[in-house]
Amino acid sequence: MLLNGATLWLTSSEALAAAVTLVMVFRLNPKHKAGTGTVDGAGQPEPAKQVPEICVTGRDVCSTVAGTVSPTRDATGMVMDNGFRWIEPAWVARVGSTADRLEGELQRIATEATPDQAIATEAIKRARAQATRPQLKVSGRFRRTRRPGRRLGSWWSGGDVEQAWAALHTAGQALLEIEPSEVVKAQLGDMAAAVVTSLSPGDLRVKDYLATLRLLAPAKRDITAADRAQLRSIRQACDSSSDGGHADARAYRNTLILVGVLLAAALGLVAGIAVPDNDFRSMLAPTQATAGLWYVLELEVVASLAGVTGALLSLNNYSGFQSTYGLPLVQAFLKGGTGAATGLLGVVLFQSGFISSLQPQPGNGVFAVAVVFGYAQYLFTRVVDQQARAVLISASSRNDPGSRRQVQALADTPPLLTTQVEPDKAQHVY
Repeated sequence: MLLNGATLWLTSSEALAAAVTLVMVFRLNPKHKAGTGTVDGAGQPEPAKQVPEICVTGRDVCSTVAGTVSPTRDATGMVMDNGFRWIEPAWVARVGSTADRLEGELQRIATEATPDQAIATEAIKRARAQATRPQLKVSGRFRRTRRPGRRLGSWWSGGDVEQAWAALHTAGQALLEIEPSEVVKAQLGDMAAAVVTSLSPGDLRVKDYLATLRLLAPAKRDITAADRAQLRSIRQACDSSSDGGHADARAYRNTLILVGVLLAAALGLVAGIAVPDNDFRSMLAPTQATAGLWYVLELEVVASLAGVTGALLSLNNYSGFQSTYGLPLVQAFLKGGTGAATGLLGVVLFQSGFISSLQPQPGNGVFAVAVVFGYAQYLFTRVVDQQARAVLISASSRNDPGSRRQVQALADTPPLLTTQVEPDKAQHVY
């Protein structure tokens, strides 16, 4: 269901893109003289006016007053097409804004060229290149039919996202080696928050990392090369933990999709087997009634709708998170399949007479049993809901209200206040 829906969405977007391309590709050769039918004072024809050129070819949307604008082409001269810019995920904008911020910090550093400066510059370029999603750039005659598959593959693996953020993290770590001391000190509070939210509460490194940041915070404390190396190690640990959380969330989502697809295939197989098997349909049919060819499929659909309704209870788990990785939709798909399975099992228990205390139901009572047992899937999938929330918390940032890993409120001056000397006798609790 989910894969079909995703493919349908991607295919419909491609069809819309193709239609827009056919309608909007309007190219006027600037050498063409658009005759106006008027003459100047000397009796000579007025020069043709330049008409703004509009072209839409894949991502290339341009409007020029003069000159020829060509679409993106590969080495063989074939037009390359990688989608429209307005169909972009939110992470592309976040990567671009983060790259702008890091590039601004790099430009404010008034030092000679250093290896770390070159590393940061190159990493920012790599992040921007990944944000253009080069894997979606396809060429050839069937590029519009191949691009949806690449888009779906990119969503499944998340390789472009991981590479973009890994490059930005590399740039941020390199900047710690060359930024002025006052700039580094200004980041200590943010790094402390990253330690608390990125690393698990039981991690042995949390206490030492926070103690290191507190020692470096006083205004009179100079930041040495050894201190910068330690800060770089702290940031690298936090970045690696955060990237691992995002990878775990994506892997968990993909696992749920595979389980849901296998379950849906098994239910479809059961419904298909029941079509020619009258005895199997009669076992599930109401008393003194005849079941139609698609009776089992009808039971599965009704029970599946009851299971999807139960998915509303899990929506509260996703409040307070900036990114849910499509888990609500995936869980609704899984709950629908699980509801169909439990509903069909409930009908079997009632109508087969295996359990003497359960009496076969007449008429529409069979569908009522399917609804009740279909909704009961929540008893089995609540473990999935709990794990989904744990995965999201692991992948959450310190700006997500849904993350409960917070530092204990301090009653006195925060230890990371770098604009004044820390009180000598202040005791701080993390």
